[in-house]
Amino acid sequence: MPYLRTIIDKNQLEEKPAPIKPVINVPPHIPTTYRYSDVKGGLLSTKNLTASEKGEKYEDYVGSLYKELNYHVIHEGRLKHRWDGSIDLICQYEIYTTLVQCKYYDRPNARIDVTDIYKFYGAVKYYSLKHLKEVVIGAFWTSLQGNSCAKAHDIATDLGIFFYEGVFIYERQ
Repeated sequence: MPYLRTIIDKNQLEEKPAPIKPVINVPPHIPTTYRYSDVKGGLLSTKNLTASEKGEKYEDYVGSLYKELNYHVIHEGRLKHRWDGSIDLICQYEIYTTLVQCKYYDRPNARIDVTDIYKFYGAVKYYSLKHLKEVVIGAFWTSLQGNSCAKAHDIATDLGIFFYEGVFIYERQ
């Protein structure tokens, strides 16, 4: 059987530069290690506030964090004056949209129900199907931390949702 001989041109041996990959602009983000100790201006008083008012102030605070990063923030639940579909804030930055669910609790025995995570995940997926030209990210914020939200944290992480726990903006009672 005859052997095949391949002649290689010397120029073919020179390395060609790697193709240039497009640069993707990553949106600014808040590290998931953010904690209530990082609150600027100190903790707020809950004196004479209803549970609804506490929740609204909590949403305002989280929204202000995104505004500091130049996001356009829409308070979804308040605009509709009804059930918000598990989305409290819509934070937009260029083609990126971060959907935010805020859960404020001041009861010591409170827990995050994992169904809250699944509902929010469904809302994020539904929104992303309706807004195909956007990169949609989910972020779940809660004042709880540790065992009271450990399972919810694990499920959120598995579903690709950023989970911010222990962000407590009020004085402890």
